[in-house]
This record gives sequence, structure tokens and C-alpha cells, in this order.
Amino acid sequence: MKKIAIIFLCFGLYGCGSKSDGLAKLKELCEKDAGVTIYKTVEADGYYDAYTNCHHCWQELLKSEYQFVEFCDEIDRNPLAYAIPESGCYRVLKEKRAGNSCHVDIDKKLNKKSVEPYVSFVKDHCIVVEKIEKPEAPAKFAIKEDIFDKSKDTFFMRFEFIMEDYNDVLSRQVDYTYYASNERLPSYSCHHVIDGFKRYSIDEFTQKTINPNN
Repeated sequence: MKKIAIIFLCFGLYGCGSKSDGLAKLKELCEKDAGVTIYKTVEADGYYDAYTNCHHCWQELLKSEYQFVEFCDEIDRNPLAYAIPESGCYRVLKEKRAGNSCHVDIDKKLNKKSVEPYVSFVKDHCIVVEKIEKPEAPAKFAIKEDIFDKSKDTFFMRFEFIMEDYNDVLSRQVDYTYYASNERLPSYSCHHVIDGFKRYSIDEFTQKTINPNN
């Protein structure tokens, strides 16, 4: 009777063996090279974000000491969803409100917000957008994603945040995720299997490496 109950429990949890095997492999991967490594920090007023297509990339400027962020996109984007829809490279800047330099659409979006930091920001500042031929920031942020060991219901993914100065890697963050579509909790990452594992957001990661000039 106990054996039947255990089998029923395993089916109720969508397979005890497959889940434990997947988590064991996840822990092995995480112990191999997951985590944050800062090789070098630099001082700069901004950086080139090679990952974003700037859906709301100016948000970083409101939450940090950075003065600008650069991005490039090879294709046009939906003007209903993107304030900067045309293809090309751009520098998005935080500047004192003056004249007609503010980006009209972004300014409208920011002025609709009634919470901080938006309220304080729009009093004296606004977002300015400049088209540039190519990125000029001293550091570049990128994300690498790799899917492997894919089966019908499961796969693993390796995420890597990278900050570099075009010659050397300044910092990196590695994390792994185990996806199981037949589990109640469909994904598990390193912080699920390693106590105290620290995973930074993109904003936190960039600020660990690029120190804004004061």
C-alpha cells in the first residue's frame, strides 16, 4: 500500500526521478562556473547596450547616475510600441530640460507617471535622443544564451551577462536554468540549488562594472 502511495505521489509531482536528475545536473553546472566575476571596473558616463532594442532603455538613466546609453538595431520597429522605431544607432541621454531638445514621445510617457523617480525627474530633466553612426561608449554590455540537452519536455539554458571594453572582458555573470514543462514549477535556476547564490539584475550588473563619473 505504501509503495502504491509513493508511486501515486511521484506521478502527482510529474515524475520524481526526472526532476531529481535534472536538479542534480543543474547543481553540477552551477558549481562549475556560475556566479559573478568582476575583472576590472571603469569610470564612464554611460555604455553601449548591445542586447537591447530600446523598448524602454531610458529607464536605466532614471534609476542610476549614468548620463547616456547607446544602442543599435538593424531593423525598423513598430512605432506603436517603440518611441525610437527607426533602424540605426542612437545615444539616449539624460539632460537638463531646455529648449526643444527633449524627445517628445518619451517625454509624454514620463509625464504620465505619477510616482517616483518620474515625478522628480521630469521637473528639471528630460530624455534626448541623438542618432550616431556607431557606438562610441567605452564599454559594451551583451548577453549570450545557449540552449542544450534538449528533450521533449526539458532543456537547459546557460545565460551569460558580459561587459567588455571591446578588447577585454571587464566582468561576467553566468547562470543556468533547467526548464521542465511537465513540472508544477517549470523552471529552476542556480539560486534554487545553491544556498546564498547571488544573481544580479542587468542594472545591478552594469553598475558593478561601470562607475559613473561624478
